[in-house]
Amino acid sequence: MDGRYYPLKKRVTPYIAEGGGYALSWLDNTPGTTFTKGGVLAYSQLGIRIYISKNVAWIFGLGYRFQQGWASQIFTDVNGNVVGEREWSMNSHFFTVKTGFTF
Repeated sequence: MDGRYYPLKKRVTPYIAEGGGYALSWLDNTPGTTFTKGGVLAYSQLGIRIYISKNVAWIFGLGYRFQQGWASQIFTDVNGNVVGEREWSMNSHFFTVKTGFTF
């Protein structure tokens, strides 16, 4: 879910965008990783919108994005018996650059 707010009704206007939701999991190829699940995703962005014609605008924005995930790993001995397990979070922080056209 996301939203944008444009405070001015002019050819050139700044905007603020925010959004969030659920991020799907990713597997990081760690040997023995047996389970991954997603988590919270949230972002904020500041940018500018410039109309280049009546119905077409160019947008450019800079922002921050947070994405969370979880993984667990099972440890076994040489006979295959489970000797331990651990679970950890994988929190990612991103700087974002967005550009494109809106119609």
